[in-house]
Amino acid sequence: MGMTTDTTKTNTTADFKSQGLNNVIDQASAAAHPMIDQFSGKVHDTVDKIANAASHGADSLEKRSEQLNAGSEWLGTVVRNQIRERPVAMLSVAIATGFALSWLLKSRVG
Repeated sequence: MGMTTDTTKTNTTADFKSQGLNNVIDQASAAAHPMIDQFSGKVHDTVDKIANAASHGADSLEKRSEQLNAGSEWLGTVVRNQIRERPVAMLSVAIATGFALSWLLKSRVG
């Protein structure tokens, strides 16, 4: 009988300690929960800000790309018109530009 009482006391003590440990874990979890929620909220806010900035950047880039495309189309039209109106002058400009670039590149290499 002495053995049963000791075993019962040991089981009761183990159960008590286990329950106490569970209570501590529950309290720690309850205390950490608001901090985790707050951290999670801040992370979500930061991700939203980054996504918003990326979206704004993409929109700006798209608008700038459209502007550059329109500008290049306009410049192409102007150059084609100049070539049609003054072919000899444009050929002279092209040759002079070629010589100038050749001279600049040759002086850098040598």
